[in-house]
Amino acid sequence: MNDQKYFFKLIYFLTEGFFIANFIFVLPKCRGDCELLQPGQPNETKRQMELLNIIKPLNGLVFEVKDAIAPTNYTYNVSICSHIEGSGPNVAAVQYENGKDKKKFTLGKSNMVDIMGGTDWILLTYYGGDKYGSHCNYTERVTRIMIICDPNVLKVSFQHRVL
Repeated sequence: MNDQKYFFKLIYFLTEGFFIANFIFVLPKCRGDCELLQPGQPNETKRQMELLNIIKPLNGLVFEVKDAIAPTNYTYNVSICSHIEGSGPNVAAVQYENGKDKKKFTLGKSNMVDIMGGTDWILLTYYGGDKYGSHCNYTERVTRIMIICDPNVLKVSFQHRVL
């Protein structure tokens, strides 16, 4: 009888632990489609959630940008905490080659996000892009989006600069 009692207590604690673990890992999904890559310490994660809430009005926007150096060669689609239609799951940034090959590269995913910010800026980073072929040590592509907040602007406006 005691074994059965301990078994039910064990199941109860495992169920509670599973529920809490799911709640913690699902929480970032509640802020648009961005999911934190590595939730940090509680204070750090709280700040990241605040920053995701600040950019929430931008969620779902997709920007098309021509390469500043070679505008006829490359086009980029970059979303804010959403996926790019016609791409794989969670793909938030894509590079298209405009040449005859029409290659497409994933530059980052909305479920592999880091975010940090200051008083008037937010840096949103997407990880999990396609690996480079023969250069950059075959590392994965990464996308960084700098959002500068201007307190003198009353509505959302978009100005982009490709660096």
